Amino acid sequence: MATPRDVDDFDAVETMEDFVDYLGLLAEDFKAEEVTAARHESSGAKVPFEGQWAHHNLGVFPGQWGAWLHDSILRPGAPTPRSEVDPLTWNKLAHQLFAARLYE
Repeated sequence: MATPRDVDDFDAVETMEDFVDYLGLLAEDFKAEEVTAARHESSGAKVPFEGQWAHHNLGVFPGQWGAWLHDSILRPGAPTPRSEVDPLTWNKLAHQLFAARLYE
């Protein structure tokens, strides 16, 4: 079993245990970015904060996940073959979460 080391290491997810570890890494990454964004905002910077998470509201995350699946796989002419996500594996699920994290 190859436990993921960070959020970029989604390819290491092979089992449910790996996936649970990966979810923890995503949660830690999101919290760290929230702290950085708050510091940036309180500094009075004139430039908006641009972190790794496309959205700083987890309420929009499921929608972004769905939008990524649609745009990347389901729409006609999509660039990603359906075999990248179907049949679903723990690794493919981790890849989807990573992609949704960045998708605008």
